[in-house]
Amino acid sequence: MITEYLSGYVRLSKEHGDTNVSLAGMVADVVAMAERYGYALAPHPGPDCPESCQGQPVHVDDGISGAVRNRPAFLAWLADGRTGAASALGTWHTDRLTREGVNAGALVLDVVEGKDPLTGRVVFPPVRFLGSDGTDSRDESAFRFRFVIDAEVGRAERARISARNRAKDARLRAAGRFAGGGAPYGYRVVPAPDGKGKVLDIEPVEAAAIQQAASMILAEDGTTLGDVTRWMTANAPARRTSGWSRSTLKQCLTNYALTGAVMVRLRDAAGNRSTSHRDTQPLLDEAGNVLRPWPQILSPATVEAVRTALSGRRGGARRGAGRAPAHLLTNLMSCSGCGRPMNIWYARRQRQYFCPSDRLSLFCPRRVSIKADIAEAYLVGLYLGAVGDNEMLAPVVTVAGGGERERVESDLADAMRALSRQATPELFARITDLQIERDTLAAMPVQRHTEWRPTGRTFRDEWERRADDVLWRRSLLAEAFAELTVLPGRMPVAQRIRYRWSDIEPFATLAELKRDLDWYGG
Repeated sequence: MITEYLSGYVRLSKEHGDTNVSLAGMVADVVAMAERYGYALAPHPGPDCPESCQGQPVHVDDGISGAVRNRPAFLAWLADGRTGAASALGTWHTDRLTREGVNAGALVLDVVEGKDPLTGRVVFPPVRFLGSDGTDSRDESAFRFRFVIDAEVGRAERARISARNRAKDARLRAAGRFAGGGAPYGYRVVPAPDGKGKVLDIEPVEAAAIQQAASMILAEDGTTLGDVTRWMTANAPARRTSGWSRSTLKQCLTNYALTGAVMVRLRDAAGNRSTSHRDTQPLLDEAGNVLRPWPQILSPATVEAVRTALSGRRGGARRGAGRAPAHLLTNLMSCSGCGRPMNIWYARRQRQYFCPSDRLSLFCPRRVSIKADIAEAYLVGLYLGAVGDNEMLAPVVTVAGGGERERVESDLADAMRALSRQATPELFARITDLQIERDTLAAMPVQRHTEWRPTGRTFRDEWERRADDVLWRRSLLAEAFAELTVLPGRMPVAQRIRYRWSDIEPFATLAELKRDLDWYGG
């Protein structure tokens, strides 16, 4: 007796949890239906089956919307009928197959009838279609009517659910509740104080990193976006990747959500929501003001200033070519013979700082070198001995202004959308006025104020905490020492490295004290 096989398929819109029995129930119904009609289940899973099929007797798409046509298990299920691996296709209910109506239902009917989707010719044996709700393709006239109606019912149900969810999300946002999705970087989702729904609260570590990154961008001290990106990667890891990139950090720092605003996707004239996460705007309340129910990380004026600062950087161009130095004192110490900056070199598997004249085919009356570990330990000891017990301060740059440009941009976006629905002379005049106001605000000088705030940590604590941040440590040493010169000879390291403190406090006081000691022979 020839065994006939049935290939089964079920779909869940959202990934099932351990307490959700919907998947198990649907699979059991399909298995029972196959036995009832005398079919054996087709060998499963196959090589093209997704991970959701593993351990299941039928094809399973777990957590995929019925509006998606290229669902992996759905395509593998149709392939079973198309290739002859099964003589029947079984599912739970027809309206669970697709949420696109007859558009996607035609994919199933072509396989059931054995037709080529391009030519409409019969090119392989037809297969039987069975549903645990009683659908059977052998009842040809009733089957086609019922299949099409069920498919359209599924499409209409999806439209109703979508409209209901949009209305629910709008009510949640208007009430100052979090409507779902991923929380912006710097925030976390917490229960609302009154116990109704969820709200956003500040995530302290991420928020502090954002504030510091914004201050670095606005400091106007030559810091590039690349410098800030490396600092963020070392101090505030990204959520979904191993490190920050210039583009992702730029998107984060220029997001108006950091002002506590509720962001919504833009919609076209037909009401369709944009699919790009960049096409967002702040939600306005009934009075036309930006709705800000969450605590702000950056002020609106600061976000505007960061946007302006980054808009002219073209993604944060690098200063010069090549990679950043990987060693603490590269190019910070100079050769006493020729004055050239010293680079790292490995001799007998030991790191050494050396005069590069020989490698550059240049003359040096007396090239010098020094073991890297010894030089680094000596200079770090000098630095921490001078300021290691001092409390470390962090600059916080604030920007004056009330975020007027944000309001104008929002009003301009509303006017442009209204213009796409109906063009009137009043709208053209309003758009012109708003564009002039926007350009005027953009041309106004930005007033920055830098405040040094205590971090609660000493320089020594921060030095140890950021042991892997070579660039940050280098910047501190470069700021502290105005001169580092390596002398020749086999003298102790304290006699080989000639140093001079910078004119920046507190090092200026140390430099004056050192000059006095040198004068008296101390």
